[in-house]
Amino acid sequence: MIVSAKNCAKYPKVFLGLPQKMIAQIDKAQPCKNMMEGGCMDKCIGYDFHIGETQYQKCRFGCFQFDVDAESIPFLLELLESELNERRAA
Repeated sequence: MIVSAKNCAKYPKVFLGLPQKMIAQIDKAQPCKNMMEGGCMDKCIGYDFHIGETQYQKCRFGCFQFDVDAESIPFLLELLESELNERRAA
């Protein structure tokens, strides 16, 4: 499952309970080249967010690409709900 969480920096507390397996999946995602190196697609902006003290600047096409299983479902639901709330508020 791939989640488009463009407002992820606005709900950092959601990430504090993230299972280690899901953090590993985020770690595997490519860095955002526009943020890190100044190159990629012109209008592509990745995700810039923190999990605890660690900053992530990841490509939007792979950052939140998670396996769906019993462990990840509660986090995925919380992530989706947080994103929907931010989009409604905008």
